[in-house]
Amino acid sequence: MTPPYSLPDHLSTDRFLLRRASPDNAHAAFDAYASDPRVTPYLAWRTHRHPDGTRAFFVRAAAKWTAGTGFPMVILPRESAREVIGMIHPEVTGDTVVYGYVLSARWWGRGCMTEVLRRLVRHALAHPAVRRVEATCAPENTASARVLENAGLVLEGVMQRHMVRPNLSDQPGDSLVYAATR
Repeated sequence: MTPPYSLPDHLSTDRFLLRRASPDNAHAAFDAYASDPRVTPYLAWRTHRHPDGTRAFFVRAAAKWTAGTGFPMVILPRESAREVIGMIHPEVTGDTVVYGYVLSARWWGRGCMTEVLRRLVRHALAHPAVRRVEATCAPENTASARVLENAGLVLEGVMQRHMVRPNLSDQPGDSLVYAATR
C-alpha cells in the first residue's frame, strides 16, 4: 500500500528555505505580504488589516497539516532565514496536489516563486500516490501565469466563474488552470 503524500517539515532550494508554517510566523507574514494591497488582489482572502487575521489563517493552515490535507510552508531566503517572504500551500485532493502561493512584492521579478514551485512539483510528482499537480491564476495575473509556465506546468484551459477574489469583486471570476502529470 502506497503511503499518502506529505511533505517534510523543512525543504530547501538553492536560494530558499521552506519551513512548515506555524502561527508563530503570522506577524512576519502580516508585515511582508498579508497586509499589502499590491500583493493580495488575486487571492481568495481579503487583505489583512490586523495581525490577528493573519494569525487565524496560520492556525487554520496548521490544522490542515495535522490532518494531512495541506502542507503550508513559509518561504525564507537562505541569507536571512528569519525573514518570511512568502508562503506556498500545497493541498492534497485524492491523487492531485493543488498549489496556492503568495510572495512579498519586494521579492517579485527575481524568479523566487518559480524556484520554489519547481522544487515542490518535483517532490510531488516523484511520490507514487501523486499523478497530477495543478494551480490556477486569474487570467489578468500574467506574472503568476509566467511562474506556473516556468515551473513546468502547462495551461489546460479556463474555468469560468471559478473563484471569488474578494479584493477585486464579490462575484466569481475566471481562472486559468495549469497542470503537470506523470
